[in-house]
Amino acid sequence: MKAADSRRLAEARRNIPERAQKLGSIEAVCAEFVRLNPDLLAPLGESLLRGWVREKLRRMKEPRYELGGQLPLFGQFGGEVVPREEWTPGHYEAYCRRYADAAARNVAIFRVLANEYAERFGRPLDLAA
Repeated sequence: MKAADSRRLAEARRNIPERAQKLGSIEAVCAEFVRLNPDLLAPLGESLLRGWVREKLRRMKEPRYELGGQLPLFGQFGGEVVPREEWTPGHYEAYCRRYADAAARNVAIFRVLANEYAERFGRPLDLAA
Protein backbone atom coordinates (compact mmCIF):
# COMPACT_ATOMS: atom_id res chain seq x y z
CA MET A 1 0.00 0.00 0.00
CA LYS A 2 1.29 3.44 -0.89
CA ALA A 3 1.97 5.93 1.91
CA ALA A 4 -0.70 8.31 0.58
CA ASP A 5 -3.28 5.48 0.54
CA SER A 6 -2.29 4.51 4.05
CA ARG A 7 -2.82 8.08 5.28
CA ARG A 8 -6.21 8.33 3.54
CA LEU A 9 -7.24 4.99 4.99
CA ALA A 10 -6.26 6.16 8.48
CA GLU A 11 -8.29 9.35 7.97
CA ALA A 12 -11.29 7.34 6.76
CA ARG A 13 -10.96 5.12 9.83
CA ARG A 14 -10.98 8.15 12.13
CA ASN A 15 -14.23 9.29 10.48
CA ILE A 16 -16.04 5.98 11.04
CA PRO A 17 -17.57 6.84 14.44
CA GLU A 18 -18.96 10.16 13.22
CA ARG A 19 -20.37 8.53 10.08
CA ALA A 20 -21.83 5.64 12.07
CA GLN A 21 -23.58 8.03 14.41
CA LYS A 22 -24.94 10.04 11.50
CA LEU A 23 -25.90 7.15 9.23
CA GLY A 24 -27.03 4.67 11.87
CA SER A 25 -25.96 1.36 10.33
CA ILE A 26 -22.81 -0.51 9.45
CA GLU A 27 -24.10 -1.12 5.92
CA ALA A 28 -24.63 2.62 5.42
CA VAL A 29 -21.12 3.37 6.71
CA CYS A 30 -19.65 0.79 4.30
CA ALA A 31 -21.65 2.19 1.38
CA GLU A 32 -20.52 5.73 2.25
CA PHE A 33 -16.90 4.57 2.47
CA VAL A 34 -17.14 2.97 -0.98
CA ARG A 35 -18.80 6.09 -2.41
CA LEU A 36 -16.19 8.46 -0.97
CA ASN A 37 -13.10 6.25 -1.36
CA PRO A 38 -13.62 3.79 -4.22
CA ASP A 39 -9.89 3.65 -4.91
CA LEU A 40 -9.12 2.61 -1.31
CA LEU A 41 -11.33 -0.42 -1.56
CA ALA A 42 -8.68 -2.35 -3.50
CA PRO A 43 -5.91 -1.96 -0.88
CA LEU A 44 -8.34 -2.58 1.98
CA GLY A 45 -10.32 -5.37 0.35
CA GLU A 46 -14.08 -5.26 -0.03
CA SER A 47 -14.51 -8.43 2.00
CA LEU A 48 -12.69 -6.82 4.94
CA LEU A 49 -14.55 -3.51 4.93
CA ARG A 50 -17.54 -4.55 7.06
CA GLY A 51 -15.31 -6.23 9.66
CA TRP A 52 -12.99 -3.23 9.65
CA VAL A 53 -15.90 -0.89 10.42
CA ARG A 54 -17.36 -3.20 13.09
CA GLU A 55 -13.97 -3.58 14.79
CA LYS A 56 -13.34 0.16 14.84
CA LEU A 57 -16.70 0.79 16.50
CA ARG A 58 -16.26 -2.13 18.91
CA ARG A 59 -12.93 -0.79 20.14
CA MET A 60 -14.19 2.71 20.86
CA LYS A 61 -14.62 2.91 24.61
CA GLU A 62 -15.30 5.62 27.13
CA PRO A 63 -13.05 5.30 30.17
CA ARG A 64 -14.95 5.12 33.44
CA TYR A 65 -12.15 5.60 35.92
CA GLU A 66 -14.43 5.57 38.96
CA LEU A 67 -15.60 2.10 37.91
CA GLY A 68 -12.18 0.86 36.82
CA GLY A 69 -13.40 -0.09 33.35
CA GLN A 70 -14.44 1.14 29.96
CA LEU A 71 -17.89 1.35 28.42
CA PRO A 72 -18.69 1.11 24.71
CA LEU A 73 -19.51 4.38 22.97
CA PHE A 74 -21.62 2.59 20.35
CA GLY A 75 -23.74 -0.51 20.37
CA GLN A 76 -24.12 -2.77 17.38
CA PHE A 77 -27.52 -4.37 17.28
CA GLY A 78 -28.15 -6.45 14.16
CA GLY A 79 -26.17 -4.09 11.93
CA GLU A 80 -27.72 -1.00 13.48
CA VAL A 81 -25.28 1.36 15.18
CA VAL A 82 -26.66 3.14 18.23
CA PRO A 83 -24.67 5.66 20.31
CA ARG A 84 -24.78 4.71 23.99
CA GLU A 85 -26.58 7.90 24.97
CA GLU A 86 -29.53 6.70 22.84
CA TRP A 87 -29.69 3.16 24.23
CA THR A 88 -33.02 1.86 25.45
CA PRO A 89 -33.37 -0.55 28.38
CA GLY A 90 -33.36 -3.37 25.78
CA HIS A 91 -30.03 -2.19 24.40
CA TYR A 92 -28.50 -2.18 27.88
CA GLU A 93 -29.89 -5.65 28.55
CA ALA A 94 -28.43 -6.98 25.29
CA TYR A 95 -24.99 -5.56 26.05
CA CYS A 96 -25.07 -6.80 29.64
CA ARG A 97 -25.89 -10.30 28.33
CA ARG A 98 -22.97 -10.06 25.86
CA TYR A 99 -20.55 -9.15 28.63
CA ALA A 100 -21.96 -11.80 30.99
CA ASP A 101 -21.52 -14.45 28.27
CA ALA A 102 -17.95 -13.26 27.61
CA ALA A 103 -17.18 -13.35 31.34
CA ALA A 104 -18.49 -16.91 31.61
CA ARG A 105 -16.34 -17.97 28.65
CA ASN A 106 -13.28 -16.32 30.20
CA VAL A 107 -13.85 -18.01 33.56
CA ALA A 108 -14.10 -21.39 31.83
CA ILE A 109 -10.86 -20.76 29.93
CA PHE A 110 -9.16 -19.59 33.14
CA ARG A 111 -10.16 -22.78 34.97
CA VAL A 112 -8.79 -24.99 32.19
CA LEU A 113 -5.52 -23.03 32.07
CA ALA A 114 -5.15 -23.04 35.86
CA ASN A 115 -5.75 -26.80 36.00
CA GLU A 116 -3.25 -27.42 33.21
CA TYR A 117 -0.72 -25.22 35.01
CA ALA A 118 -1.19 -27.18 38.25
CA GLU A 119 -0.81 -30.51 36.43
CA ARG A 120 2.22 -29.38 34.48
CA PHE A 121 4.13 -27.59 37.24
CA GLY A 122 2.88 -29.46 40.31
CA ARG A 123 1.51 -26.43 42.12
CA PRO A 124 -1.57 -24.24 41.82
CA LEU A 125 -1.42 -21.01 39.88
CA ASP A 126 -0.92 -18.09 42.27
CA LEU A 127 -2.10 -14.82 40.76
CA ALA A 128 -1.82 -12.78 43.96
CA ALA A 129 -0.02 -9.50 43.31
